[in-house]
Amino acid sequence: MTTISHRPGESPVPAENLAGGTVGPVAATGTAAESIAGTAAVAPNATPNAAGPAIRSWGLHGLVVASAAASVAIDRRLRAKGRNVSPRTVPAVATLAIVGVVRWLEKRHPHDPTWAVQRSELVTDAATAIAGSVTGLAIETMAQAVSGRAGAAERRTLGLSRCSPAVGAVAALLAYDLFHSPLHHLMHVWGPGWRLHSVHHSPTRLNSINTVRFQFLELVIDKAIEEVVMPRLGLSRDQYVAYLALRNYGVLQHANVDVRSGVLDHVFSTPDLHRWHHSAVYEEGDTNFGSVLSVWDKLFGTWYRPDDRDCPDALGVGRMPDFPTRFLKLQRVPLDWAKIRERNAATWYATSEAGPASRRFERQPSATEPSQGRPDVTSDHELHPVEFAQPRRSLA
Repeated sequence: MTTISHRPGESPVPAENLAGGTVGPVAATGTAAESIAGTAAVAPNATPNAAGPAIRSWGLHGLVVASAAASVAIDRRLRAKGRNVSPRTVPAVATLAIVGVVRWLEKRHPHDPTWAVQRSELVTDAATAIAGSVTGLAIETMAQAVSGRAGAAERRTLGLSRCSPAVGAVAALLAYDLFHSPLHHLMHVWGPGWRLHSVHHSPTRLNSINTVRFQFLELVIDKAIEEVVMPRLGLSRDQYVAYLALRNYGVLQHANVDVRSGVLDHVFSTPDLHRWHHSAVYEEGDTNFGSVLSVWDKLFGTWYRPDDRDCPDALGVGRMPDFPTRFLKLQRVPLDWAKIRERNAATWYATSEAGPASRRFERQPSATEPSQGRPDVTSDHELHPVEFAQPRRSLA
């Protein structure tokens, strides 16, 4: 398979250069002949059973699609019985079912046994999930109130309700990711955006639980955009329910399950692709921005899947090995960014001789500033292009 790189000709910087010797995944004891129903753990980069990981990937994708169809059917039945339920109710229950299946597979067939869910993370991610749900409901309620007061001209839509639930749901996913992917990309390369989005990249191991880890303001921005885009599509109730159920794909995207998605990588933003998105090496992590689909990454040239490795050497916030992990401190990251940056000065401001340099705009210190061999990115100087082997976030 030909690898498509977003920066042709560039080589990623080894993870050892980021955090003073950060090590990669630890190999686990297992058998190469592991079957789909086996119990042995397979180490990442090991040679797995050829069929097992592929079957798991197709099975999990089928589960998400089946959950969407089931959600539509159950929602219809509840409404036929006179139950006044929110369109989000059944997809929310479907989320719990998918999490249960994925958690079982994470224990039976982990991609990396060292990525297992830690008790210390549960409180952080549970609090984030609750905050995200409350935020989503509040924004949705406000959006519906505003929409109800809008005039007929402002309520014109594309009329997708005339299509089947499947067609409408797929169109909604394409529309959402069309707006989400560029915004996600901006959050990576624009300093103020990275201060928010770095919270999502704080885990050094991926699993189905930390898929919800976001900074509160980023959740507000993303939800607000969704509430602007979705009503303009003119979705029917069934289409919207199916769309919400398919958005549960995020649980699969972060799953610590040994899968080989193959051709699915070219349609969905699979776990195989998303692990590279969480690489601590920015040149690897500034890729694969799709929330559910990878088609826009293919079109925009940000799709990335190297042939020589299955997973990055290290995950996390690049150049910041000492990053907050608790809920309240993570929510304060944008406010505490200067302190966090200085705490990680040895790696944040370091340059590496490994690999070719990449050009990024960085602020330069003036002649009157202390000569510390690094730019003061909080000052108000002109922008100048500077070469770094591993670029840090512009103006961050």
